[in-house]
Amino acid sequence: FSNLLIKIFKNKNLIDIIKKKGGVTNIGKEIVWSNSQNIKTIRFQSKIKFYKYFHLDKNKKTVLILPHAMSDNLFNNEWNVFDTAYDWYYQTIKKISQIDNVNWLIKPHPYEYKFPGVSARDIFEKLKTDKKNVKFMNEGIHINETHKFIDLVITGNGSAGYQYTALGIPTITTSDAKYSNFKFTLSPRNKKEYFNLLSKV
Repeated sequence: FSNLLIKIFKNKNLIDIIKKKGGVTNIGKEIVWSNSQNIKTIRFQSKIKFYKYFHLDKNKKTVLILPHAMSDNLFNNEWNVFDTAYDWYYQTIKKISQIDNVNWLIKPHPYEYKFPGVSARDIFEKLKTDKKNVKFMNEGIHINETHKFIDLVITGNGSAGYQYTALGIPTITTSDAKYSNFKFTLSPRNKKEYFNLLSKV
């Protein structure tokens, strides 16, 4: 696999290869999970319409935050900036609520309904974030070709780390993942580095 990636990066445009293989249409939509739910796909013809739909400021960069199912794969990492997925998400929401020069869009994990316990929405509502630049995406929708409308992605160690990076969208990850050794994500190793990155978006 590593030799294949090296060959691709050396000789061809990775984005073009993904498009030819049809990989772009499914990024951000987990087929196995979404098909079991009544997920509505929304298509936007322009970035302006995307911003208008979510009531976002078109003059600001937009960051997509992808929380994990809170009780899934606990303690499954060699290293992690935060103790748990809950801790990472909770502290991330608190931090971004203090950063006004960026649009923050939170998309809950499509499979979290399968796991017991607290959800991303529960935490979001508990923190009572009423900032106009922080939006929580409805669980019942999927944005077609999300990568066209965002500038950065944040995940703990999810598949978004390589999917969005392959499409030219920088991604911040906060723990080791299957792709960590390739070093193509922004990967802070402590909370200070992570919060500094958020402040500099």
